[in-house]
Amino acid sequence: MAGIKKKYSVSEAFWCIILLFGIFNWIAYYYIGLRANYKNWIRIGHFYLFLFLLMFILPFVGSPNLIMPTYTTVILIGYIFGLGYGILITNSYLERLGLMYDIKNLNLEIENINQIKNHE
Repeated sequence: MAGIKKKYSVSEAFWCIILLFGIFNWIAYYYIGLRANYKNWIRIGHFYLFLFLLMFILPFVGSPNLIMPTYTTVILIGYIFGLGYGILITNSYLERLGLMYDIKNLNLEIENINQIKNHE
């Protein structure tokens, strides 16, 4: 089962499109973290959510002349790294989905075997 290549659907890779809109990186990382059941990607989603919320809070705090250029630089760097890391983890994400699919099918097969044994 694990050696069989599965064709992946568009819905399994739609999060890559969300990464192109850097402001929504947090949604993409939450999505893949929850789908693949991997906490590190959820933590990255927390980081990007923090940056997203900071965008609404910072204009009301302190001097805009000091804060906004720094924040813009952080957002730009976050966008570049978020996109780059997303590209790097795409294969890992798809492998995890494939393994989870295999485990689910294996559990169903074991359940079917158990049902057969119980009927004898």
